Amino acid sequence: MPNLARFKGSGKGRCFVLGNGPSLAKTDLSRLVDVPTCTTNRALSLYPNPTFHCCLERIHALSAPEVYAQLAKAGKLFVAGDWDLGHVVPLLNGGPVKFSRDLTDGAVTQIGTTGSVVFFALQVAAWLGYGPIYLLGVDLAGPHFDGTPASKHLIAQNSLFRHVPADVEVYTVGESKAIFPRRSLEEAIA
Repeated sequence: MPNLARFKGSGKGRCFVLGNGPSLAKTDLSRLVDVPTCTTNRALSLYPNPTFHCCLERIHALSAPEVYAQLAKAGKLFVAGDWDLGHVVPLLNGGPVKFSRDLTDGAVTQIGTTGSVVFFALQVAAWLGYGPIYLLGVDLAGPHFDGTPASKHLIAQNSLFRHVPADVEVYTVGESKAIFPRRSLEEAIA
């Protein structure tokens, strides 16, 4: 992982993390053109040119190998666990839940059976130096934006979000049940 450390603090200003909830399909993503963005898992299909992309589930990479290879080549892909593609962050699951301040040491992505690519993306965005961080399409309810079923444990992701430190400024935009303060898209973009 020698190349991972060089990215710490490379980001500046606000960043939008795009989840996979149904409200993402209702959001005018063209308004994010000149703003740092992080897509997660399938959100890449709605916003194909993010600043960076976070993925935990190989099924997404397997379903679009050329896209993931391009993301990795461009230095935009952050993954956790046992991958051979992109910037690989070691997993720290199974121990105490924490928000990682140093991704070279690893990141926690789940509590028990409740995992969250958004929690991983928050750690990546903060480590890169972005802030404030705005969550779009992190509804924690309903199916994914494309109609595919979502985990039955969505609302339990708040148990992970409670571990985001107070000095990491995070807001939700839109129809979210996440525990963070809410902002409108207009406020976030202004």
